[in-house]
Amino acid sequence: MLIYSGCRVGEYRHIRKADVKLRRRVIVIRHSKTDAGAGRLIPIPRKLMPWYEEAMQTPGLYICGRADGSRHSYDSFRRAIFDPVMHHFGMSHTPHECRHTLASMLDSADVNRTVIKLILGHSLEGVTERVYTHKSIRELLRAIDKICT
Repeated sequence: MLIYSGCRVGEYRHIRKADVKLRRRVIVIRHSKTDAGAGRLIPIPRKLMPWYEEAMQTPGLYICGRADGSRHSYDSFRRAIFDPVMHHFGMSHTPHECRHTLASMLDSADVNRTVIKLILGHSLEGVTERVYTHKSIRELLRAIDKICT
């Protein structure tokens, strides 16, 4: 999920189920370390919809919750969820590397730079990108589905 969302771990840990819009296939990020990250919409790849549908049925308010319904701290997320997956596959990566992976995959798929920035929650520097360029949810979904087939 981290690879195909581009979420920071802090953002991921704060995703409430109410912010997952399955019909629209987007997640609303309300908690972010940057202004550009907060309030953005992250497209959900069609291929990951079954995982999100299942996650929405688990107890608790958060997508990344515990059995008691509370959310993980960064350290408990890493120890309980991320590191065991890495160990299972014989890999050694950090959660932040998932953002790098998504950025690289989108770039390799020739996705528009503005779309990449919007998905990752990076600021749009230029006046053209910031004021005049608008991207639709459909464009974000097309981009994420392009790399998650």
